[in-house]
Amino acid sequence: MANVQPVFGSVFGFRHLVVLVGCVVVVGGSGGARAEESVGVSQLEVSLWPEYDRAAMLVIYRARLPSDLRLPTVVTLPIPAGVGAPHAVARRAADGVLLVADYTREVVGDTAWVRIATDTPEVQLEYYGELAKNGDRRSYTYVWPGGVAVEILSYEIQSPRGATEITVLPAATRQADGEDGRTYYFGSLGRVAKADVAKVELNYRRASDDLGAAPALDAAVAATTARPSVPATSDAETNDRWVWAVLALAAVLFGASVVVFAQSGRRPKA
Repeated sequence: MANVQPVFGSVFGFRHLVVLVGCVVVVGGSGGARAEESVGVSQLEVSLWPEYDRAAMLVIYRARLPSDLRLPTVVTLPIPAGVGAPHAVARRAADGVLLVADYTREVVGDTAWVRIATDTPEVQLEYYGELAKNGDRRSYTYVWPGGVAVEILSYEIQSPRGATEITVLPAATRQADGEDGRTYYFGSLGRVAKADVAKVELNYRRASDDLGAAPALDAAVAATTARPSVPATSDAETNDRWVWAVLALAAVLFGASVVVFAQSGRRPKA
């Protein structure tokens, strides 16, 4: 009977099992290590939509990465830690469609750093902030905490229906009426260095507490725009996928090693 050599010897198989599982763990953890390196942003528009579909401030980041940046990559964007997980995190495909993006979230002090994995040059992030209310007065201060360099930081503010005495600081450079019947205000904060902090303050009066997204007109407009909200992928979901992938591979390799070990014990001697 021929002396058939197994693919893995008993000791060889076990050692390579440990090495292979170790490699998978390193690869799984390396995503976080790469994300520590902050990628600069060429353009970032911060949209503030008060009382849109909640009695709160919907904050939307639309970020464009530098054209010479190699993809795929990880881009880091800051949001207030107190708002919890983002409402939506997406990457924009070449045809303008938003696709759900994987992300992780790390809280450092008052800031949560959201690291978004993307293979496209545009990403979008949404969260809800608390809108201050005192009678018919509304106010909100958006703060960019720094930590990421932005070549052009700009803002867009959507005026709620029925809002009066609207003031914005820094002052808007232009305004326009949208197809949804609202007025939009636009302004630029220019270049923001990594260490710079920037603010946008909004104040207005509004007697009604009706939400802006309720009318049918908004639904029709939203259906024709390329800015839909998408479900967010939570930190736990992203991390769990890595854990289960590593465990599954470890189980397969361990099973293969056991079979090889059993076969090696039955080998005929030469």
